[in-house]
Amino acid sequence: MLENIQSYIIDNIECLLKHNNNDITVITNEKYTNLFDNYSQVEIIIVENIIDSYKNDIKNKNKQFRNGFWFYTSYRFISIYEYMKKYKITDIIHIENDVLVFKDMDTIDFHN
Repeated sequence: MLENIQSYIIDNIECLLKHNNNDITVITNEKYTNLFDNYSQVEIIIVENIIDSYKNDIKNKNKQFRNGFWFYTSYRFISIYEYMKKYKITDIIHIENDVLVFKDMDTIDFHN
């Protein structure tokens, strides 16, 4: 969740937790970390800590259309990549904030 608050991310987290998805990481801005204070089991990664140029990158991009929709749509993948690289993560499932998952992700065979 970069720069634009989407309150339904909390609904998404609660739904994931109800279905035994306990390995949840949220990449967000430092200014939004307090939104997740009630979710100690969720790992919060501060984007400014994984991308040194983040503040400069967002300052210099065109964010006119829908509050930066295209910029942040693509920049989140850069954030995910940098997170994976920094923490040596090899396997992830990326879920959009507005997509609910009603199943334990560990029970899904993604290779069939």
